[in-house]
Amino acid sequence: MATPVNQDSITPVNTWEEDELDLEEEEQQGIEAAAMDKVMEEAAALSLGVSASKEPVHVATGRVGQSNGGAKHANGTTDNEPARLRLHKICSATHWKEPSYDFEEQGPSHLKLFTCKVTIHVDTVTTTIVECISEPKRSKKAAQEHAAQGALWYLKIFGHAN
Repeated sequence: MATPVNQDSITPVNTWEEDELDLEEEEQQGIEAAAMDKVMEEAAALSLGVSASKEPVHVATGRVGQSNGGAKHANGTTDNEPARLRLHKICSATHWKEPSYDFEEQGPSHLKLFTCKVTIHVDTVTTTIVECISEPKRSKKAAQEHAAQGALWYLKIFGHAN
């Protein structure tokens, strides 16, 4: 048999502070999950050989801006340009060295596949060297484009472009 409890000795406990903390933690986890979903979407698009974001570069900041339906922008870029051209314009606008492309051939002569490695020297507070390697492609141009798309994705994700 349970002992009776004196109701005068029970003190109410405020749990709203704990509930607020739980909500803040849930919101933070939701934000992190949404960011990870966005990164995974972009990576999936690149793995299919498609540029997930065809956005122009803003000259003053060196960041990529929002697209406006393929129109020509003040800095000379358009939304439907090849990734390697957009990458070149970003490097020029931010006064970085031009991207360099190195190719590697694989397979027999009648079934050649090419991979391309693009190297970018990102000069900000510190110098960072970004290297992106394409998937094997049937042409050098396709491999170069795929590597440039990867480099653009990196620059966007890590804050060097919007």
